[in-house]
Amino acid sequence: MIRTCSLFAKAIVGAAAGIVMLLAPARAQTGPYVDTASIALNGGTECTAAEIVQRTITVSDSFVIGDIDFGFVADHAWRKDIRVDLTSPLGTQVRLINGPADNPGVDDLNVRLDDDQATFVDADNAAHNAAVAPYQNDRRPDNSLSAFNGENAQGNWTVEICDNFPTADNGTYLRSELFFEEATDIDLSLDLGVSSANPPIGGTVVFTVTITNAGPLVATGVTASAALPTDFTYVSDTAGGAYNSGTGIWTAPASIGVGASTSFQITATADTASVSVMTAEIVAANEPDTDSTPNNSGSDPNEDDTDVVTITPGGTPGVPPTLSCSAGSATHDWDTNTWPAGSLSQTYAGGAQAISIAITGDTGNFVNDGGSPTPFRTNAVTGGLTPAQQALRYLNNFDNSAQSVVTTIDLGVPGTGVGGFQTTLFDIDAGGGQFVDQISVFGYLNGNFVAPVLTAGSANTVSGLSVIGTAASGGTQSAGNAVITFTQPVDQVVIAYEVGAGAPANPGNQGMAIHDFDYCLPTAELDATKIVAVYDPTIIGLFSVPGNDVTYTITVRNIGGGPADADSVFIVDALPTEIEFYTGDIDDGGPETGSIAFFESASGLTFSEVSDVGYSNTVSPPANFASCGYSPTGLYDEAVRHICFNPKGSFASGDPDPWFSVTFRARIK
Repeated sequence: MIRTCSLFAKAIVGAAAGIVMLLAPARAQTGPYVDTASIALNGGTECTAAEIVQRTITVSDSFVIGDIDFGFVADHAWRKDIRVDLTSPLGTQVRLINGPADNPGVDDLNVRLDDDQATFVDADNAAHNAAVAPYQNDRRPDNSLSAFNGENAQGNWTVEICDNFPTADNGTYLRSELFFEEATDIDLSLDLGVSSANPPIGGTVVFTVTITNAGPLVATGVTASAALPTDFTYVSDTAGGAYNSGTGIWTAPASIGVGASTSFQITATADTASVSVMTAEIVAANEPDTDSTPNNSGSDPNEDDTDVVTITPGGTPGVPPTLSCSAGSATHDWDTNTWPAGSLSQTYAGGAQAISIAITGDTGNFVNDGGSPTPFRTNAVTGGLTPAQQALRYLNNFDNSAQSVVTTIDLGVPGTGVGGFQTTLFDIDAGGGQFVDQISVFGYLNGNFVAPVLTAGSANTVSGLSVIGTAASGGTQSAGNAVITFTQPVDQVVIAYEVGAGAPANPGNQGMAIHDFDYCLPTAELDATKIVAVYDPTIIGLFSVPGNDVTYTITVRNIGGGPADADSVFIVDALPTEIEFYTGDIDDGGPETGSIAFFESASGLTFSEVSDVGYSNTVSPPANFASCGYSPTGLYDEAVRHICFNPKGSFASGDPDPWFSVTFRARIK
């Protein structure tokens, strides 16, 4: 969708935090970039290479594309005969309209194609009228326009149109148009790697810091913080003088191109057996980042410009990180949740979050323990806890070192999950030439990998994403404990129970247990967009010119997994100086009765124009709703510089994402 403003702030709501969202004034668009030379669509424009119609739209302005929409109008019986391709000056081609075979006989095509719309253009059976002002309907292209994002818009764009059934129905191509939003942002991500998470004391460790720029602009002025933990001694680095080992600041190369990465390594020695955590974070860049705030100390776990690694030198028991849960936490407790003996899957929907557990792999190698089929709940394997607590017990007799069983834990709503996760595994050890336990751990959020923090006990060691048994430990001892922690949101945790190196070719029985799950409750995450449209109730084809009215619509969605605090949503919209707010009936006698229209879907919010809208005539945005105390005068008031919205209630979460919108009207001066 073409957005005429960007968010100054997007807040993630905690248990006791409010939301402040500031919307920037609309940016003026250059153009128009339009072709209106009509041409017949008939037997001479069939979809063969020689007869495809080509139209050219010339963009004279030079800018990087942040978003693009495409307008198209054709007068044609059975409009789904039409196929449309768009090619950029750089040669990127996207088939926007396929022209499907399942044509229901609807006529005309008057559409603005926008990636953010729900209904695909080829699935649209609604009425269109090529004779009315463009563009009558907003639809989603059959293939994404985002393929052009990051390119320079300047040059000749080619629109190719043809008729899939040229002898059946005829028509006329009337118009196509390009709508752009100029890119202003970069998208940096940082990755921190370590050569060994479990080095010997006095051994060498190599940390690798990598920064990647997804664009759409080239990143400049990038610096990152990568200070060594206090229990490590700096040896050298490969940054060529750009890393200050005293401050931990790395000055990246002068520019990082779109899709490019840059990295360097720090070599250090592990001085003690203390568990250490190293954090690396991007602290500065000349351009704004689309999804991260530099130098905020990793306060938002959803950001990708910060990374953390945990190092446990010497194989000694470590201290796992403590979950920090802004919205509170909950526990999946095996003392109160059942597991039928021998079952391979269970779903728990009654707790704070839905949890599903499925066990796959070489499940035929489960054996009975004490006469009971495994897996099953037991308090006989305690990990040293007093009093003993229930845990989910595994006992396997693998035939060879390639076999394993995999436990997949799905948490909360897919794509949102939980805000963090921690569990302890009992009895991860090695048994005198009979077996070597190994567990490998993977996390995912919306299909993207999330790294765990693994903390070893004294009878096992951490290597990469695995914990491997190194010595014997009884099931009632803590030496075989290993802690899995995800400090970032995850919706899926995968634990593979495997055979470690050094085990015999045909291992003997090996067992472990999974204790309770502690997890952070998900938080709200709000996303806002603002669009502008000409106020043209009689559809006579008005344009955005001085003297005409426009409407602004702000839509806010809760894309997070938890609700926002009651009455905490506060939006400030900054009005452009070239418009004046309309105080009358927004639709001049239509269904709306005030100057603000409010709509919502499953949001749980209520709205009153009397109590939930405020105004400000100050240059600076008001800090809170109480500061929005200006009273507009007259039918149009150019003194209104900010409009404030504070709908009441707790903004709900769910799937699909709940949303609300507010619309107001203004006149172009």
